[in-house]
Amino acid sequence: MKKICSKCGKEHEPKTNWRHGTLCRDCWNAYHRGWSARNKDKLKKWAKRNHEKLKAENLPVLREYQWRANLNRQSSLTPEEYDAKLSAQNGRCAICGNVETNVHQGSGKNYRLAVDHDHHCCSGRRSCGKCTRGLLCANCNTALAFVESDRLAKALAYLAQYDRTSVVT
Repeated sequence: MKKICSKCGKEHEPKTNWRHGTLCRDCWNAYHRGWSARNKDKLKKWAKRNHEKLKAENLPVLREYQWRANLNRQSSLTPEEYDAKLSAQNGRCAICGNVETNVHQGSGKNYRLAVDHDHHCCSGRRSCGKCTRGLLCANCNTALAFVESDRLAKALAYLAQYDRTSVVT
């Protein structure tokens, strides 16, 4: 059953395009933008009063939402696929076999393992999802990025300038 918006008169599906009683989503958003523009001072005062409360209540949910969005955008993995990889690796890094030890300064929790992908297939931070290899701790992920680039050869050449006996080329 479609509903008719009291402002624009258009018919809309109630589940997808309906907000706040008699206004469709578009009309409600236009109303809210106008109200917000007219009441900036009121909104600033309210946000200042409630900032810490809102932050404390919503931070864990926000972090989880951001992680899910970043996971899908950067690696094309779903959280379920990530969990399956993590479980297959017994919750440990695919290279060193350790659990992630780097701690997030804000939450005090350990970071999640990073999704490794073949940079020859997809350059940059995003992956197509077909070239994901495994889950790595931050240290191994950084080391692998260093090894896969031409920096390793440059670093060995640099060290060879100062100590010819300990560097094997």
